[in-house]
Amino acid sequence: MGAGKTSICNELLFKNKNALRSARYEKKRIILNEAFKASPVHYIVTAALTLNRRLAQTLINDKITSLAWKATEHKRSEWNEFIGCALDHRNYNGVPCDDRLIRIKWFIRELTDVALFLDQSPSDAILVHDESLLQRGVGFGLGREVPEQFCVAYFNTVPLPDLVVHVDLPDAELLRARIDQRAGDGKRFIEHLDTAIEMSRLGARIMRDRGVKVVECDGGAEISHSASKVASAVCDLQRERV
Repeated sequence: MGAGKTSICNELLFKNKNALRSARYEKKRIILNEAFKASPVHYIVTAALTLNRRLAQTLINDKITSLAWKATEHKRSEWNEFIGCALDHRNYNGVPCDDRLIRIKWFIRELTDVALFLDQSPSDAILVHDESLLQRGVGFGLGREVPEQFCVAYFNTVPLPDLVVHVDLPDAELLRARIDQRAGDGKRFIEHLDTAIEMSRLGARIMRDRGVKVVECDGGAEISHSASKVASAVCDLQRERV
């Protein structure tokens, strides 16, 4: 947290909105399509409700839809090893139960997102997913007796995206300062910061070894420069698909 991932994501979407869609937008599109299948009235009511940001958050983002669960069921056998690895909590040491539950909540939401997009999105769509399953690999590893060992198992089994944006901030002190300025309870992870940085870098290396295009961004560089770098990699990806 605090390295600049979301800032790069927002800049990327803002400047390339004709080519890219956010995962949040895609979930809304899928939900509206399902409402339209039910009836035009369902569609109109659902569309009207999603205009309200708070209601949209409840309808689309905070609730794991039956569609997402159905899509996840389709992937259950394929992802069985990965899910077992991620949710095995036997090797935790001193991590409070409520922290584990929060991590599991986000993991489930992101896992079902991926299943839903694979099941419902057009094959040529390029979706930008902030706060992804890959980030969970770092969060789940913190507090493990051997975090690097868990990291290797997690990143070698996680479902593969086409492209990964890895934001690194080599200046750990600057990163600590950024986290300290943020609202919320993320400050409690500062003591694990060095471990998290190394796990993030290890995860990026494993993704690259598995054939994923990894775009390395410097968290200390200009946001627009990093977003342009990612956009260029996305264009290369699109050309390869054609």
